[in-house]
Parts: sequence; C-alpha cells; structure tokens
Amino acid sequence: MYKLKTIILILLLGISTWSFSQTTGDISISVIDSETKESIPFSSIHLLNKPTRGWLTNLQGLVQIKTLQLEEIRNDSLVIRSLGYKQKIIHLRQIESNNFHIYLKPKTFKLSEIIIRSSQDIALKTIKKAVAHRKENTPASLNYFTCEKYNKTTINFIPNKKFFSDSLLQKIQSKQQNKHLLISEKYSHNIFQHGLMIDESIKSYRLSGFREPAIENFTTQIQPFHFYDPIITLFENTYINPISKSGISNYGYHITDTIYKETDTIVAIEYFPKAINKSLLKGMVHISLKNYAIVNVTAEPAIQELVSLKIEQEYISINNHYLPYKLNYLLTFKKYPSKKYGLKLESYTHIKKYKFNTSEIHPVTNSNSLIPIDNLRSFDLTLKEQNTYKWADSIGLVKNFDGKLNFINKLSQGRIPFKIMDFELSEMQYNLH
Repeated sequence: MYKLKTIILILLLGISTWSFSQTTGDISISVIDSETKESIPFSSIHLLNKPTRGWLTNLQGLVQIKTLQLEEIRNDSLVIRSLGYKQKIIHLRQIESNNFHIYLKPKTFKLSEIIIRSSQDIALKTIKKAVAHRKENTPASLNYFTCEKYNKTTINFIPNKKFFSDSLLQKIQSKQQNKHLLISEKYSHNIFQHGLMIDESIKSYRLSGFREPAIENFTTQIQPFHFYDPIITLFENTYINPISKSGISNYGYHITDTIYKETDTIVAIEYFPKAINKSLLKGMVHISLKNYAIVNVTAEPAIQELVSLKIEQEYISINNHYLPYKLNYLLTFKKYPSKKYGLKLESYTHIKKYKFNTSEIHPVTNSNSLIPIDNLRSFDLTLKEQNTYKWADSIGLVKNFDGKLNFINKLSQGRIPFKIMDFELSEMQYNLH
C-alpha cells in the first residue's frame, strides 16, 4: 500500500517521497525553506539516538537514506541542520504527514555570534589540509578521462514590481507558473586531459521554439568544471579560490556542522571575506576528512550589484577520487533587458559515465543529424517544462524562428541568403548614387 501510494505521488505530483521497504526501510526525503519553498542543498541529517548515522542532502535538497532498520524508523527521530536555518527534530513517522517534506525556518543571526561559537582553528586546519591535498584530488591529476554531460537551462523574465500594478503583476506571475520563457537541453560526450576539456561532441540538443537550433554553449560556460584551481572564473570574472594558499590569507572560516557517514566524516565549513574585496567569494564547502577532497561547494561573489550569480557543485567518489557529479547555477540580470524586466537563468548539469586511462581517445565527429534527447535525459521533464516546449514550438513554427535564425547565422558569416543561393557580401558592389 505504501509503495503504491508513493508511486502514484511521484507520477502525479512529481515530488520526492519516501517509502518503507519490508527489509531495509529505505526512505527518500527533501528539505525545503519554509518561507521561499525552495530546496535547501547540503543540509545535514542524522539520527537523534545515533548521531554517527548521518547524511547530506544533494543540490536539489534531496537525500536517499538507506539501510535503516524498522526498529530505528519506529523509535527514532531525524535531526536536520543547515546554515542560516533553525535546527529541527522530527520523528520519522511525522514526515509523511508533511507531504514527505521537511521544512526549515530561516534564522537571523550576527556573524560575530557564530564565530564565537564555532571552532575557527579546526576549520582553518581542515582548509590547509585540503589545500595541501589539492594536487592529488583535483581532476587535473588525471591524465585522460571521458564523461558524458546532460545540461538543462531555463530562462524566465523577472518583472520589476515598481513598474506594474498588483493585478498585472499577478497575471504575469500566473503565466510564469505554467511555463518558462525558454528552455534548452544538451547532451554531449567530453574528453578531458589534466582536468581541461579538449573535445566536446554534441549528441543531442534542443531549444524551445526551434526545430534545428544553432548550438549555443553560453549556458554551460558560466562556471568551471571543478573548484580546485587557485583562481576561479565565474561568468568571465576571476576570484580567489577560498581553498588555495592565497585564499587562506583573504578568507575567514568556521565549521557549521560535522556529518558522520559509515565510511567517512564530512566537515561543513562556511567561508567569507575578511575584508570587502570584489575578487572574493562567499559560500559553503563540505570537505571529506578521509582524503580532504571537496564533496560539495557553493559559491557566489561577495559583492553583487546588477548581476547576481550563485553556483553549486556536488562531487561523487569514483576510483578513490571525488569528481564533479552535478553543476548548478542561478544567474540573475536585475535590469536586463530593461528596467521593467530582468532575466533569470537556472542551469542544471549532470555528469556521468566516467571512463579513465583510455589508451587511445579519439574525438567523436559531430553528426549533422542529432539524435532525439528524450532517451538521454537524466530525469523527466516537469509539466511546466513540457508546456514551455509546446508553447514555444507552436509560436516558432508560425513565426518561422528557424528561418530567421538561419538568416542571422549566414549574415554573421558574411553571406546573404536569397532563395536557393547565398551571396557573399565581400563580392557585392553598392551604387550609392
């Protein structure tokens, strides 16, 4: 009965649920901000009566808790903690009554109060050890490896409340609940040498409104593949990495939590600038005490004005290496393309199928005919994303988006398309008299 209920909820509502198996009692839960209703990544969870049994939520605020025995499920509670939120203790059986979600309340505090209560010395020692182990943990230490990436990016307008009445603002927000302004998806095969991508072969690409879109890599060039280089480039701006020798003298650190896993211990450390500086970041990093590798990291510029950016990276342990597994970002233009509207880009990248030490790696030639992306997605489209494709594709067909894009592409190459022929601009003469 529980399994049937869970399947129905997943299919119809698209939400994360939990279910108890008869033998292991595996559960899947999500942690959410009680005010914004947004997921809270990297929250720590452990059993109340067994603090050494702990887990971390992923970038989507989800966690799969396995190997729980029925007795623990019946008699124990979960302790949930995340920086900036009040700690919550909830009995396992109560989560079901909350629609299979755990809601945390935001907490206001002064930074000085946290620093006093936190162990800065231990945090700094952990960061120094992570810096010392950087060369062995960075993907740059690997000679050759290949992987496959799936990326999905959505774009939406952000209306400026100053220019709209409440009724008009509600209409705009109501439409945005049903569909995005734009959605794109890309699936590619990638070759890396010493942590740098040397080849990308596109297997599939889709852009709402277009049947044959030109492949645009802008949405996947916002953040680096990993967080180990001394200088981090975010959206063409450079910042000092908090996990570097230069970072140690520019950032402050303190431990916010310790998560005990079955085979490892993860330390959660918040980092922040010691002084106001445009080349510094702020955020959170989770470090494994087993090999002092990065497990999760969030980062955003310490000073942000008209453009704001936040990145999230999650790593997975493969062949004794923690390698990038999920790369997300949220990019917001507050007053672009106009003062009335801004733009919000949300991007998700899932990296999988790593292969190492391949004796001969040859680039895969891009085919003119890409394969459908339906069978390559890391997860199914939401109803809102499906509506976006239907809405944009119908408009694109009527307005001939493909034809206009083709004209722009050829014009940028110095050619003017006319019926079945293209004329070279350099060969054309103009009579101005």
